[in-house]
Amino acid sequence: MIPWIPALSLLAPFALPEVEQPLAPTTDKQPLGQVSLKEQFPMVDDMRVGGLLRAYYDYADSDLSADGDNIAGFRLYDAQVWFQAELYGYELFIRTDAAEASAFPPIESGSGVGDFGIRDAYIRKGFAEDFHFYFGQFKCPLVASGNIGDGNLAMIERTRIGQLFSAPGAYQPGAAVTYDHGPFHAKVVVQNGADGATDGNGVVVRGEYKLGDGQGIQEGALDKPEGWSATFGAGYFSDDSDIGGDDFGSAWALDAYATCNALSLHAEVLGADDNLAGRALGNADSSATPYSATVGYLFMPDWEGFLRYQDLDNDASATIIGAGVNYYVAEHSAKWQLNLSQYDDDDIDGTIVQFGFSVGLSQPTVN
Repeated sequence: MIPWIPALSLLAPFALPEVEQPLAPTTDKQPLGQVSLKEQFPMVDDMRVGGLLRAYYDYADSDLSADGDNIAGFRLYDAQVWFQAELYGYELFIRTDAAEASAFPPIESGSGVGDFGIRDAYIRKGFAEDFHFYFGQFKCPLVASGNIGDGNLAMIERTRIGQLFSAPGAYQPGAAVTYDHGPFHAKVVVQNGADGATDGNGVVVRGEYKLGDGQGIQEGALDKPEGWSATFGAGYFSDDSDIGGDDFGSAWALDAYATCNALSLHAEVLGADDNLAGRALGNADSSATPYSATVGYLFMPDWEGFLRYQDLDNDASATIIGAGVNYYVAEHSAKWQLNLSQYDDDDIDGTIVQFGFSVGLSQPTVN
């Protein structure tokens, strides 16, 4: 979600991070002032830390800029640090971020650097069979494109639908229950909603079905098994917070990720009522059905290309056509990216170029 829509704020990555490198083991001869975490915190069964840095050079026509000047400079999209631990039978996850930038018009000219702010801060506990309970702060899981970790994206930007449910304003305190059994995954989420800790609440209900290994925690075909794998999802969002005399809004969503050998596919559609379409897409008094489609191909073991089309279905008839290529230094943990996009609506149009790198361990994503 976008910062000026503070309440598309529902749920979170309902899984702990896929950590690729544990903390280095301690030795009998430790550096001065360093002690074993197990000795310091005997109640901790496991403890991990990680981070993610994404930095890019952006260029865009002046028509696409918020202040009317060309965008031509370096910006930080993410500077994240996270902490995960298992203690007293609970799983704890905290993630902070000190950078946020986007090249979606109108493009702000800032560097993206800011103060560290809390994104995720929640506990998870298993109960019964196949159930987990979450309590704390996390983001809205209505669409799969919003739940993929920032470091595991196919292109530099998420789809616009994914952005609406993953920007800083999309994080709120709340609680959730998830269910996993075989290829099925389901969740029910309740959060504070657009009016904060008062009468209204935001609710998300989502279900998924996996074919084969499913999509997993990253976009594209890199490191996917041979043959078909897919994840199909459907969700419903509603926030009855009273904002200016009207409910904040509601929406349904359908999405699918699929891979077959080197080919990857992603499609999604969002059905937003007139209240939500006005707040998220700028529509005056009409509902909206934005959609996107992405196709990718892993043409070498460490090179992958993507093409994407997006239609926002807003009053300005905005569309975005994009292409991107990734060079993987160490899979998604370290990669160079180049994106070229053409934005067009009834009032403005122009080209957006983005080039840079992403390095670090990815934050958690929805199971």
